[in-house]
Amino acid sequence: MTELYSPDEAQRLASRASLCRAAAWIAGVLGLILCVWLCTGVRPTNTVRRLIAVISVSTLTGWGVILLTCIGYRPLNGAARHIRRIETEEVSEYSGTMEKSELLFQIPGSITVQKVVLREGESSRTLHVDARKRRLLPDSGTRVRVRCRGSFITAFEVEP
Repeated sequence: MTELYSPDEAQRLASRASLCRAAAWIAGVLGLILCVWLCTGVRPTNTVRRLIAVISVSTLTGWGVILLTCIGYRPLNGAARHIRRIETEEVSEYSGTMEKSELLFQIPGSITVQKVVLREGESSRTLHVDARKRRLLPDSGTRVRVRCRGSFITAFEVEP
């Protein structure tokens, strides 16, 4: 069976999230220190230049903190929490023909998910896969056996 999650993936993502959060804090503090330093050297002859410098540093620092938080920390932390949560779910196995939906949706504060419908005869079951892992799954119409935790596919095997 092909596993979609490695045993240390949650820890690795949490470490990267902490690194992004620390970088955001460091950038914010350094930007603040630089702005204070620029303000201490104001003279009547350099007022406009210093004002422009302080506004520029403040703006760039603010955007850096926003990007590190919104593009780095939050998604990585959400993915790590998701993996830890599904590790506590009950394991179940299903088999059938897989139909992948092209529709992706975001779980608020967590990961982006793709729906997968598993059809076995007359019955069908809707499962989910982390959108980052969707390319690992075989194409639609393939007969598979999947291992799930809750409604999330954690491993799969193509059946002959």
